[in-house]
Amino acid sequence: MDYANLSSELIKISLARQKIDEFSVRLRELLAVYEEAEATRCFIAECEKMSTELDNERKSHADELRQINQDINHLEDTLKGVKGNKDSKKEIIARKYDEIERELRSTNQLLRESGVPEEELLSREQFLPLIEDDVAVEHPTTSSLTPPLWFDQMSSLSLFGILQSQQSRLFNGSSDCSVAPLLDSRMRTSMNDQAKMKVCFL
Repeated sequence: MDYANLSSELIKISLARQKIDEFSVRLRELLAVYEEAEATRCFIAECEKMSTELDNERKSHADELRQINQDINHLEDTLKGVKGNKDSKKEIIARKYDEIERELRSTNQLLRESGVPEEELLSREQFLPLIEDDVAVEHPTTSSLTPPLWFDQMSSLSLFGILQSQQSRLFNGSSDCSVAPLLDSRMRTSMNDQAKMKVCFL
């Protein structure tokens, strides 16, 4: 064997091995950098995903808040309309209340002139509905707008009965100036019974 050739081959092998070692080092460095880059890429992807989810959640809450604000605005507009209608109703009630009071006073005056005693005259409590405190009328009360329980029992026949009774006494020359009560005992009993029944059902 030629030692010169053998030595040359060994040198070549040694150089090749050295290059392989250098290549391995460079490859390991590349793989390390690649792994770091891949980890960074995955981290960025996760962050972007989380950012997208958070942004969607923020938009969802923003839509909910926007809807809530719209509902609040709609409710406020509705309340303004209802309050305006309430104020107009208050004015109408106050005006009607005054008109009926004037008619009641006029009716009582005619009854008084017809000879009906003071205790038999019509009272505001019998006919006029009770008014809430905040209604601007001359005689406010704290009860609700509900007529007396027996209000539906009263009719023009009761008033005509008073006048007919007084007319009969005048034509018959009776000296008794009193008249029949506005409501006889049977009618009062019937109305009291119905009032009790209504209270029981409440």
